[in-house]
Order: sequence, then C-alpha cells, then structure tokens
Amino acid sequence: MADRMADKKEGVTGFFQKATVRVGSLLAVVLILFAVGRAFAVPDSFGEYGRYRGNNLQENADKEVSFTKGNEVCRDCHNTVFQALTGEYHNSLNCESCHGPAAAHVAAIGAETDETAKPVEIEETVELCSACHAETAGRSKEVIATVQPVKHSGGIDCIRCHNPHQPRTGLGGMRQ
Repeated sequence: MADRMADKKEGVTGFFQKATVRVGSLLAVVLILFAVGRAFAVPDSFGEYGRYRGNNLQENADKEVSFTKGNEVCRDCHNTVFQALTGEYHNSLNCESCHGPAAAHVAAIGAETDETAKPVEIEETVELCSACHAETAGRSKEVIATVQPVKHSGGIDCIRCHNPHQPRTGLGGMRQ
C-alpha cells in the first residue's frame, strides 16, 4: 500500500514537473520570437533622441515643403478676400487650412492655365467645417462656435448659408 502511495505521489510530481518544463519552454520560445521580431520591427535609430526615431528628423527635412510663406502670399493675388476677412474670427487660420496646399498653385502663376486652382467645393463644406465646428465633449462653445453638423445643417452645405470669409457679419455669419 505504501508503494502505491509513493508511485501516485511521484506520478503527480512528475506531471507537474513536465507541465512546468513545457510552460517554461513555451514562454522561452515566445520571448525569443518577441526579441527577434522587435529587432526587425524597431528601426536602428529608435531611442537616439529619447523615445523617437533619430532618422525621423532627416525624413521630415527631406519632405517637399508644401507652402512656407503663409497667408501673405495668398494676399498678393486674392486681396478682395483679405479685405472681406474682418474681425477676429477665421483671421488666424492659414488659407491652406480650408483650401489645401497651395505650393503648386503658386508655382503655376503666369502659366496659361492653372489646373491646381481649386475653390472649396460646396458639397465638401459640412465635413470641412466640422473639423473645427463639430460639437464634441472637449471643445468649448465659448471659444469656437460648435454645432451638431447633421442636425444643424439639415443636409444643406455650410457655405450655402454661412460665409467663411466673414463668419461674424450680418446674422451670425449668415449670408444675406
């Protein structure tokens, strides 16, 4: 009887030893795979400047500049729009915030046709204006006028009623 108990005890101990070895081996394989995968996935320059990639500086420096001189370049040709920009609203926005990158447009000055000249499409304005004016939990209504775009517009595009170049004139920026 004592032999039977000893065999049973050794069987349980042997089972746990085998299970421990298997789990330990599996954990070791997972850790090795993680280390190898990380070595391939993480760039060599990672951590060079804190938690950033060192090569990122050069990558950003190599990007083509889309525009560098801001609204002053736009003002040279589009002076009437700048005269219309009154008050403190939208004055601080760069033209490219709504109209997109303009480097190609400026480069085409003097050409017979300018394929890059593109006004904001009326149909795109709900999405465009919502980037700043959609009501969200983190946006103060006192700082930026916010609305629930679909509810507010009723399917009508923003610039059918509002003039973005004169947002606070007339009836709260309403077109007259």
